[in-house]
Formats: sequence, C-alpha cells, structure tokens
Amino acid sequence: MVRKGFVVLIIIGLIVSMYFGVKDFQMQTSAEGVLLTLDYTSVKEYAKETGLSIEETLMMAKKANITHISLSEMRLRVKENDLESFADQEAEISAYLGKDVASLKYSDIEWTKLISFDRLKVDNYYLISKDESRINQIAVSATEKYGRDKINIISDDQNFILEIVVDPGMSINGLGFDSKEIDLIESLGLKVIPRPLNATFNGAQLDNYMRYIEELFNAEVIIFAGDNGVVGNRIRNSDNLISQTAQNLYPYNKNGMIYGYVEMTTITGDKELARRLKYEMARVHSIGKDEWDKRYNTYDTDQIKVGEVIERYALAVNDRSINVLYLRLFDKGLDFNESYFNNLNEKLANQGYNLGSISTIPTRDNLPKIASILLFIGLGGALAILFLNVFENQVKIAVGLLVLGSIASIALTVSGYQNLINQLGAFLSAIIFPSLGIIWGYIKTKGYQEGLKQSLISFTKAISVSLIGGLYVHAFLASASYMTSIEVFPMVKIALLAPLAVVAFMYIIQKDAIKGITEFMEMKIRVYHLAILGIGFVALLLIAMRSGNNPIIPVTSFEIKLRLFLQSNLTARPRFKEFAIGYPLLIVAGAFLNSKFSKVAIILGTIGLSNLVNTFAHLHKPVRMAMFTTINGIIAGVVVGLIGYIIIKKGIDLWRVNFE
Repeated sequence: MVRKGFVVLIIIGLIVSMYFGVKDFQMQTSAEGVLLTLDYTSVKEYAKETGLSIEETLMMAKKANITHISLSEMRLRVKENDLESFADQEAEISAYLGKDVASLKYSDIEWTKLISFDRLKVDNYYLISKDESRINQIAVSATEKYGRDKINIISDDQNFILEIVVDPGMSINGLGFDSKEIDLIESLGLKVIPRPLNATFNGAQLDNYMRYIEELFNAEVIIFAGDNGVVGNRIRNSDNLISQTAQNLYPYNKNGMIYGYVEMTTITGDKELARRLKYEMARVHSIGKDEWDKRYNTYDTDQIKVGEVIERYALAVNDRSINVLYLRLFDKGLDFNESYFNNLNEKLANQGYNLGSISTIPTRDNLPKIASILLFIGLGGALAILFLNVFENQVKIAVGLLVLGSIASIALTVSGYQNLINQLGAFLSAIIFPSLGIIWGYIKTKGYQEGLKQSLISFTKAISVSLIGGLYVHAFLASASYMTSIEVFPMVKIALLAPLAVVAFMYIIQKDAIKGITEFMEMKIRVYHLAILGIGFVALLLIAMRSGNNPIIPVTSFEIKLRLFLQSNLTARPRFKEFAIGYPLLIVAGAFLNSKFSKVAIILGTIGLSNLVNTFAHLHKPVRMAMFTTINGIIAGVVVGLIGYIIIKKGIDLWRVNFE
C-alpha cells in the first residue's frame, strides 16, 4: 500500500512536468523566425582575393536571399604597447601613436611639423592622409564614439591629420562605423547588423553612442565584437556600465535593438548582459574565422563540405533554437557561394522557418514554487522506491526520509533557494529514474522468462520509467537561464555514469543488501571476472571521454558521415550512445539473461537510459526536438538490437550444431 502511495506521488510530479512540457512546446513553436547575416569583413577579403568588387559580391548575396550584412567598426587599437596596423581601402592613411610621431619629428618628415611638441602626447592617436574628405568622414564617426572634445583635425591643405586625444586611463578601440560602407550596403537594399567595439565610456558617452548606432542603422539586432567585451564592460579602471547598455536595448527600450548572444564563444560581459536583459535576446551561431579556414574553407572544399556546413547551421536552428546564422564566404566563385546560400535557405524553408524575420528566444521564468515542491516530492517517492529495493523491509525509514526531504525542499524553496532545489532535483532525477527503469524491467521482474519477447517487454518498461525522469529533468531546469545556455546542467558526466553504478550495486546485493555485499567481498576472483571488469572500465572511460560538446576523444570521420546522414534524413538525429550502444545491449542481454555476460551488458546498456534523460537536460533543445530525438533513438535502437539478437542467435545455433 505504501509503495502505491509513492507511485501516486511520482504520478503527481509527472502531471506537473507534462503540464510545463506542453506549455514549453506551445511557446517554442510560436517563434520560428531565422535571420541570415553575412560577415562584411569576409566580403572584403573575398573581393580582395578574387579581384571582384565588393558591390558584385553583395549583389550575389542579395540574389541568394541573404537579407543582412554584419558590419564591424573601423579597427584601431593598441596591442602590447604598439598600434595594430590600420588599413583603409578608400584612401592611403597612416596611423601612429604619439610616441612614434615624436620619433619621426627628428627625421624631418614634412607632416610632423604640423604637430608641435607642446600639443603632442605620447598616448594620442594620429591618422595622416592627403585625402581630406576621407579624414573628415572618419572624424565624424570617431566623434560620435569618443565625443567632440577628443577629436581634432590638423591640416596645411596638403596633409590632413586626425588627432584622437587620449586621457589617462582611457582606452581607444575602433573608429566607429564607415559611412561609405553603410551607404553601399543600404543602397543595395540590404540591412546592417552593427558590430560595435567596446571602449572606455562614461555614462553619457555610452548612451550617446548606443543612440547613435540605433539611429544610424535602425537595426533589428546588435552583435558585439572585440576583445574588450560587450559595450559597457569594464576596461581597466572604468566603471562597469553593462546595466546601462541593457537599458538601451530591447526589451527595456521597446523600439531598441535585440541583443545577439553568440553561442559557444566568450566575449567578456555577455552573460551579465543576458541576465540584465532577463534573457530576452537572440541566439547567434557563428563558425569562427579560425575554424572556418581550417575545417571548411580549404583548398579542397567541395559540395560535401558545403553540405556539412548547411547541416551544421540547420542543426543549430532546429536543435538549439538559434535565431541568427552568421555566415562567411567560401574562397570559390560567386556561383559556388550563391548555390551554398540558396541551398541553406531552401533547407531552412523546408523545415518551416520564416527567413528574414527575427524574434527573441522563447523562454519562461522559473517554475512556480509550488510546482518545484510537487516535483521534488514526486522525486522523493521515486527515491523511496529505490531505497526499498535496497532495504526491502525498511518502509518506515523510507517514509521518514520522504517526509524529511519534502520538508527540506519546502523550506529551501520558500527561503529563496529554489534554483538549488531545481538543480538538485534534476541531478537526482537523472540518476534515480534510469536506475529504477533497469530494476523494474530486468532485475526485479518476477517470473522472467528468457527470450526476445520478454526482453522487449522489459526494454519498454525501462524506457517508460526513464522517460518520466527526462520529463522531470526538463521541468526542473526549463527556465530562461538554461534555455539560453547561460547556465548548463551541472555534473553531466556524473549524472550520465551514476546509474550504471547503481545498477551494478543492485546486482551485487540482489535481495539482501548486507548479505549481498558480504558475498561479493568474499567472492573468488577469476580471470574472466578481471577481463569483464577491465572491458567495463575501458568502456565507461571511453563513454566519459566521448561525452560533451568538446570531447577528449574526437568524433571519427565515419561517425561524422553517419551523423550527417541521420541529420539529413530524420527530423532529429538519435544519439549514438542510445541507438548504437545502450538499447541494443539491453535488448540482446534481456533475450539471453542467463548468460554470464548478460549482467555486464545490462549495466553498460544503462548508458542508453541515462543518455535519454540527459537529452532533456539540454534545455537549449526545444522540447519537441528532445522528444523526436528520443523516439528516433528508440526506433533505431530496437532495429539495431534485433539485428544483434538475430546474429547472436544464429551464432549460438551454429555453435551447438557443430561443437556440442
């Protein structure tokens, strides 16, 4: 009777998790806009390499339905006490620090006479050209960024010098946006996504600069660039003005630009800005310049590599709710790049996305406190059942632990520690439910009869219980910070491997915990025991080293091709540890349960169930995609498992005929 009460608590928690899962599904399917933007620096480099004009290249992009161009500031900054080289395509301009100008004055260079020693400062910046209009254009943009009191023009009608006055503690980074580049982009009917560089601002300067960018571009999205972090991030001894930057952006400024948060990269202050904006932002996927050149844009680039890029971008949108795709050009002909853009557009359109539109990431606030409490009590019911499988007759202790855990969860939740409760709940759910799935399906099934039919029944039980765990994990964690990947599920590898340890422990103790442990400690160790232990250890080590976004052991070329094939032909790619390892092991081991190796196979096969739950811990993945991934993994895993069963069954039959 008590066990049934625990099950009721689990069901109540399941109803809560399903309610919020459905709400998340509805919310996530309501925002399906994707914006494609082409990096303008890539365009300039491409034009220089091919001899084509920038205008021709931009026209090709527009023809291929690229709607936005990401434009960075004109770069000018000091790095390691020296001025980085300054390049300007419009005019011959030289850039110097004041200390360099002071040295040149002794070389009797004509233009240096325009700058007297009295006004020369070693930290000032000086841009020199004979093109007056170009110097004036740069002065306008630099003035908007640093203020009129910091920008001066010195000339003798032949040489024109732009002086940027640098006060102590001030950091110069960039010259603002090039008006000629803006005019060219907009004249072709393309929209600009500004990529400003952070510098040393006071509050008034920051507001003025953000207002200038907003009025200059009327842009939908802003993506910050550079090593100094988002605009407003502290530089040297300056104030941290990120909160002020947030006030200039959407949603605080209802007509303001949406912050474009670049995933899988780090720009200082990006997470703080996201929190300040309450996670109302767009997520950007970009293939960084170094990776682009080393992995994709190589001398042997062909349609296969282009296909990889398209699948990568499509996966980012489909699997991680990416709103903006940041594109670069291949060093190939215009037709090659046009085909690439068209194929990417077609792929996304076929998946039902609205191209050229943008919206913020669909998220929700934390669970209501009562929901967190009900989920945690339901989890307590599952933990109590697991406890009774170890200590069968200790019902009172199980009930006592459940009551204490429930009281603690209520106290912590109402005291402001709800996030801690949610993290702990998700972590325990990822361990407990896969373990219960194996216990219910394989270890404690009464009257288990070896064979394929019983194996499939047990597999279904194990999957069902694990899926409940996945829904619990999603409900615990599905808040804005996790959905945007600002926070990630902690201790993923432990949660992935811990159920295997629980299942191994259950096999050791069998029905009596003390007796089982004693017998295990007194067991005679044989060579095949050590062999099985070694194989299991190596398998677990490989699983741990292969998990995560940046595994220690890289993915093989065969797996990359297999993944591409699955991504191209399925709504969601099933996870390798499920359909190729975990599920087949469970199906085959369940069919041959009396085999010496069945227990080891079931222990290792538990990785498929823990990986299923782990899928729902990737909160950037829409809940519908998590379900599709799970369903495809189950179907593929059953197919692989049946093939494995047939091969092993045939092998056993042949052995008996020929050798017994």
